[in-house]
Amino acid sequence: MDKESGATRIRPMDIGRDMHSVLGTEQASSENTTTKEELLRRLRRCNSAAMVAEQGGGAVGFLFWRGKRIIRAKGFGPKRGIHLISIMVRQEYRKQGIGARMVAELTSKLGHNRTWIEVEVPETNRVALDFFRSQGFVEKQVLQNVLKNGGNAILMHYNIAESDDVKPDIVV
Repeated sequence: MDKESGATRIRPMDIGRDMHSVLGTEQASSENTTTKEELLRRLRRCNSAAMVAEQGGGAVGFLFWRGKRIIRAKGFGPKRGIHLISIMVRQEYRKQGIGARMVAELTSKLGHNRTWIEVEVPETNRVALDFFRSQGFVEKQVLQNVLKNGGNAILMHYNIAESDDVKPDIVV
């Protein structure tokens, strides 16, 4: 199960087993690193979950997400979806389809009760924007000053429903 064999397993994150590898992956892949305490806080939130891509017994990528609900206009039931919080793959494992496999695993969770996925991507991260476009996400809007550094993000959306004419009233 080494890098050359390409044997990658996508599975739910096990906090005790994967924490060290996930933190190492994030520190190696991002300028916005998360502390162990922040990561645990994210995972303990209601409706939060994580998955890892594993090779050679260690996590080489991870994806965090949480459920999200939008209260719609009167007469329409709530819409449920997924907010993709973070996805990262270690630099040396990129361009092998690992990120695409994790996104595919996440989209497999969509159905009658969950019809969309959203993700906020820093507008300066062209690699990530191109990646999400290649996975079927579309740009919905620019979110001003939402990043820790005061930068803008692009809200991208993946929707399995054909029509989405009703605008949300309240985001929960």
